[in-house]
Amino acid sequence: LSPLAGKMPRLGEIISQTKNSSISGTNNRNYSLLGDPSMRLEYPDDSVVITKINNIPIAGDSIKAQALSKVNFEGEIRDPSGAKLTGYNGILNVTVYDQPSTIHTVTSLNASFKSMNNFIYEGTASVKNGDFSVTFIVPKDISYQNNFGKISFYADENQSTNDAAGNFSRILIGGTSSTFTPDNTPPVIKLYMQDSSFVFGGVTNSNTSLIARLSDASGINLSIGGIGHEITGILDNGTNVIILNDYYSADIDNYTKGTLTYPLKGLSPGNHSMRVKAWDTYNNSSESYIEFVVANDENMTIQHVLNYPNPFSTHTNFYFDHNRAGDDIEVLVSIYTISGKLIKTIDDHFYGSNSHISDINWDGRDEFGDKIGKGVYIYKLNVRSLRDGSNNFKYQKLVILN
Repeated sequence: LSPLAGKMPRLGEIISQTKNSSISGTNNRNYSLLGDPSMRLEYPDDSVVITKINNIPIAGDSIKAQALSKVNFEGEIRDPSGAKLTGYNGILNVTVYDQPSTIHTVTSLNASFKSMNNFIYEGTASVKNGDFSVTFIVPKDISYQNNFGKISFYADENQSTNDAAGNFSRILIGGTSSTFTPDNTPPVIKLYMQDSSFVFGGVTNSNTSLIARLSDASGINLSIGGIGHEITGILDNGTNVIILNDYYSADIDNYTKGTLTYPLKGLSPGNHSMRVKAWDTYNNSSESYIEFVVANDENMTIQHVLNYPNPFSTHTNFYFDHNRAGDDIEVLVSIYTISGKLIKTIDDHFYGSNSHISDINWDGRDEFGDKIGKGVYIYKLNVRSLRDGSNNFKYQKLVILN
């Protein structure tokens, strides 16, 4: 705390105390603060506290987390006086770290230091009336000599700027559980580009995101302690392996499912592919593969235009993919007879649109609500971005059965 105000220190106080406490040698005088020394970082006022682990109240002793064991901990949000905040509702972010590893510098000094750079679980939990509960399975790839890891917390209250933070450093990691249930089933991986509406072979832009939905009854392995057991991605069947662990987070209150979101920037126009491999906490692995087309960002591009069912009697839906995911778009479907007479226009808008559109329905009636005769008709699908006016269109056929 600050010696001046009984609060968390300001930036200038941190620098001053650091230099005065480091009196060995002269290097401490070679660092300066580039910033306002009167500023104080926005420290959370409230705290996150663990109260139980595996249904056992926390005392002064440490608790043990062994490989393949299921760990549950409960806790609460408290104010600065230590009282539970019973009205606190929000989201808690949780990161569980393995024991520290030794990092060696690449300089001629051959120095080393300890760092907690391997996390074994990352996810979110709901906070209801100040209480939360988190469950996960410790992966097989941990450091097996007994040593302490750490659990870090950050909570954000709904519809409020109130936040809370905390950590628990008495979690002893090591060994293997003697009561685990065997698991030989690999994880399920579903891949998308930009958003979960994307279909295999669809179109996107040069700056997009890989979305991977991962699920496994035992949870996904996030540890880097085992060689070759990371979540990996390979773009266009190349040789560069992308480590994706840091981009994965388990679903809220559910360690068995989660989402990985990885940004891809500056992709060249044309055909591309992505291959993703992941492991569960028991080191069962699986792969998934997706192909996609990058279109020129300057122009609206639409692909895979169709209506289903086709032929139809009473209703059909229009589908298409486009490269302007996130844009507000206008979609105009104009339906003509074979001779070119316009009989129906459907005008729809999609705000913050997905890359795959499938919500345009037609009941087979004309502008006056009358059913039209059976036969073959032509429709024109025109898509326009409201952001810059870029547009494109395609023609297709449909068949009505009466």
